[in-house]
Amino acid sequence: CETMHTQQRCFVFLQPEPGIWFVLVAHASNTKTATAASGDVTHSEYDEVLEAAMHSILKRLYGAVRLHAGPLRTVMAQAGAVGLRSMLGALMPLLVQLAALRGDDEPAKLDV
Repeated sequence: CETMHTQQRCFVFLQPEPGIWFVLVAHASNTKTATAASGDVTHSEYDEVLEAAMHSILKRLYGAVRLHAGPLRTVMAQAGAVGLRSMLGALMPLLVQLAALRGDDEPAKLDV
């Protein structure tokens, strides 16, 4: 996974298969410190935790998609890029909602 930060967003990129990229976007923290139950956490520590959660979410989403559809390059070879995007467009929101119901890494706070 690769990560890119802007002032307002944090982007995490995962290339699970050659030519296939997943991107997850979250609102960046806009304060110098974030408060946790155990005390103050520095901005960079908060970002590291957010990045780790986002990496985990992307990897789990890919695993669930692959379990459902098989290798994505195979789907793209059979249905084309438009067919792959259509399948992912229908499947991803359902997987994110399921993860939110389970409380996995707080995905409700992420823009997918």
